Amino acid sequence: KLLPNPSNGEFKITGSFSKNKPVQVVVFNTLGQQVMKAEYVLSNSAEISIDLSAMPSGVYTIGINSGAEIAVKRLVLQH
Repeated sequence: KLLPNPSNGEFKITGSFSKNKPVQVVVFNTLGQQVMKAEYVLSNSAEISIDLSAMPSGVYTIGINSGAEIAVKRLVLQH
């Protein structure tokens, strides 16, 4: 889940991620250009905080790969 959506740029990804396993997050703009890529290793939390407030308003595609599962979500960014 992406919360909040629409977002002002700061949002959280929540899910049932495995502890101490890498979770890769990739963000694409409406042109399909990759604007962010990061890897997170979660120890105690099932939540990833991301800040896209430097990006222009629009619709972004968020790819989340936890190794066991791949999800693709859409995020509306409004400033």
